[in-house]
Amino acid sequence: MTIGIVAIAGRPSGEQYPRGTGNELIVMAADRQVTFGVEGGPQVRSEPVAPKRMGLLQKTRGGGRCGWQLLYAGQGDEATRIVHEFRETTDGWDERIKPPSSEEIGDKISAAIHTVRTRAFREQVLKRWEIPPDQWPKVAGDLPDPIVNDLNGAVRAFDRDWGCDFLVCGFDQYDRPTILRANAL
Repeated sequence: MTIGIVAIAGRPSGEQYPRGTGNELIVMAADRQVTFGVEGGPQVRSEPVAPKRMGLLQKTRGGGRCGWQLLYAGQGDEATRIVHEFRETTDGWDERIKPPSSEEIGDKISAAIHTVRTRAFREQVLKRWEIPPDQWPKVAGDLPDPIVNDLNGAVRAFDRDWGCDFLVCGFDQYDRPTILRANAL
């Protein structure tokens, strides 16, 4: 299990801060997946060392302290595809004078997750049984029971593999620290 934490931390009052910064910071931390087995003796499985944070959007021309970041659990290739999709749909946002709102960021990251997950579902589940996406799940009811059982198992495995949350954080258009949670299901 990988655990990620994003928190908003306040600075002690009364201290002097560099111009253009506020009193609050965003702190991010994540661990690596480490799994221990019990049956048949000690077994340890660990994922390779890799950053669990990816940049979504750089600081805009309009100011702000930083861009927006994605903290993820699970496989990096899924997160990479989601970040790529997000960047495709927000091309030009870093040139905006007014920074994006947290609602705009939330809508775009949700849309990116949905697009990438739908594409992966088609490739990893539907393609195996040659089920057209526009006919899913209706066509599944017309298949023989052994195939339906295999298909349901593939759907459960897909949901389990994609069942992680993403934490998105950054400073909104009012320079307030913001944390958003996006679910991959």
